[in-house]
Amino acid sequence: MRNKEVSMPVKQAIMKLKNENKSIREIAETLGVSKSTVGYIVKKQERTGELSNSKRSGRPRKTTVGDDQRILSIVKKKPFLTAIQIKNTLQDIGVDVSTTTIKRRLHQHNYKWFTTRCKPQDNMASQSQDQSGMLLLQDNMASETEGQSGMSLLQEQVRREILQRMQTRFSSIINDDTMDLECLLDVAQQELALARATSHHVNIPEELVCSLQELICRLSQSMQSVVEAPATPSDIVTVTVNHPPSSE
Repeated sequence: MRNKEVSMPVKQAIMKLKNENKSIREIAETLGVSKSTVGYIVKKQERTGELSNSKRSGRPRKTTVGDDQRILSIVKKKPFLTAIQIKNTLQDIGVDVSTTTIKRRLHQHNYKWFTTRCKPQDNMASQSQDQSGMLLLQDNMASETEGQSGMSLLQEQVRREILQRMQTRFSSIINDDTMDLECLLDVAQQELALARATSHHVNIPEELVCSLQELICRLSQSMQSVVEAPATPSDIVTVTVNHPPSSE
C-alpha cells in the first residue's frame, strides 16, 4: 500500500528551509517529516526543478465521475437491486463494468451490500393466495417475541384470522338455498390442510382439527350414498361456533 503523499505546501516549506541552509535533519525535525522524505524531495527538485508528482503509469479508472453518480442514483432509487442487475442497467446505457467495480464504487461511498439468508421458493407463485400468505407468516413467526401467554401477538392474530375466515366461508354455503356438498367438502379440506400446516406455529385447538376431519368424513359418505345420514348445516355450525375466535 502506497504511503500518504506529501502535500505541496510541505514540499515548498522544505525547499524554503533548505535555501536557508538548514540541514536535512533540522528540516525533518521542524516539519515532522522523515529524513528520507526530505532528502528525496530536495534531490528531485535539484534534478528536475519540479516539486509536483510525476505522472504514474497504470490502467485508468474504468468508470468516470458521471458513471459513479449513475451507480449511486440507481441504488438510491432501488436499494435492493443486486450488483448483476445494476450491471445490466448500466449496459443498457452503454457503460460496461464488472460487478466487482460496482461493489467497489459503492463501498467508496459508504454503501454496504449483503447476501440474502435464504433463497425464495420458486413455486410460491403457483400456490394459492391463502397458502402463500400463510407461508410468509410462518417465516416471520420465528422472529416474533413471545408474550406472557407463550404465544406471540402475530400468532394470536393469525389464529383469529383463520377461525374468522372459516366461519365466513362455511356460513356463506350454509345460508345458500341450494347447499352444494361438493363445494362444502372442498372448503373443509382446504381449511383442514391450512390448520395442519399452521398447527406447529399457531395455537389451533385440537378439537377444531378433529371436527373438520369428522365433517369431511360425513360429507364424503353423503356424496357416496344417500342412505347414510347426510351432513347437515348444524354439523358445520358445530365446527365454527364451538371454536370462536378469541377476543383480544
